[in-house]
Amino acid sequence: MELRPAGRAVQGLPVYLAHTYEFLEGRLLGQELLFALQRERADDQTPTRLKADYGALLKAAPGAFMVLVLDELPSYLRRRLIEAGIPFVVPGKQIFLSSMLDLREQRRTYDPQEIEHLGWAAQVVLLRHLLHGDVENQNLAGVASLVGYSAMVISSGQRQLVNVDLAWLRREGRSKQLVFAGLGRELWERALPRLRRPWRKRYPVTVASTRPQTWVAGTDALARGSLLTEGKIPTVAMAAAEFRRAIDEATLVKSPAADEADWLVESWQYNPARLATGDVVDPLSLYLCLRDDPDERVQIALGQHMKALSW
Repeated sequence: MELRPAGRAVQGLPVYLAHTYEFLEGRLLGQELLFALQRERADDQTPTRLKADYGALLKAAPGAFMVLVLDELPSYLRRRLIEAGIPFVVPGKQIFLSSMLDLREQRRTYDPQEIEHLGWAAQVVLLRHLLHGDVENQNLAGVASLVGYSAMVISSGQRQLVNVDLAWLRREGRSKQLVFAGLGRELWERALPRLRRPWRKRYPVTVASTRPQTWVAGTDALARGSLLTEGKIPTVAMAAAEFRRAIDEATLVKSPAADEADWLVESWQYNPARLATGDVVDPLSLYLCLRDDPDERVQIALGQHMKALSW
């Protein structure tokens, strides 16, 4: 799960709480969470104190799904927080998200209007179906194997596709199989408003040692089938986890100046390998990456690129 500094303002927070907590946000199972990280454990940390802190934090960020992040949590405190329904995380040890996770067989139903964007797993399953047609009528384990997520994450993604009327589940014996509610271009156009660009940031890098696996991306990928010319610095895509590993292992080094870089790396939220054919990113993800590009030449080439697709 990728965390980022909280963009939302926490208004009217008492000074002592502003010094006690810092805030990060992230998305889990399609739900935006706001994490309040306790900077330092208070000497008088009691159930009453933590309940009061949590109540004040909720007032300062109305509507947020607030989660306390605590370095230590003795058993008696943990029990009292669970009884009070206060979500918390003890990194590496415990997690309690109360009303967010329902482990009973009966599932919560959602208003499709409440789901602005599909989660990454749901998006990959949909794109895989549109591109390769091999996830429909598969059991859960089969879909998970094809797209590279755990069965639990795929189960959540399938429910999300059902909740926004892009698919339905058909029972076959003891398993449930995903069936999409539409074909080809019609399904793509229905899903398009809920799909997101797979990368959040591009990084100029130099290649320090063994070249990691990458896929041609951005306008360089679009240039493969159009009159566009490739950029001076190649644009490539990598899964975010693989990119972080390459940086940690010093296979890639972030470059302070883009014009001195070997590559411009798009760090993708899903693995390009699960959708690509060959060394170029898949055409549908490429469209999502470039549909907001302000360059008129790019938009003309992108229109031709989509017209050339065989659905």
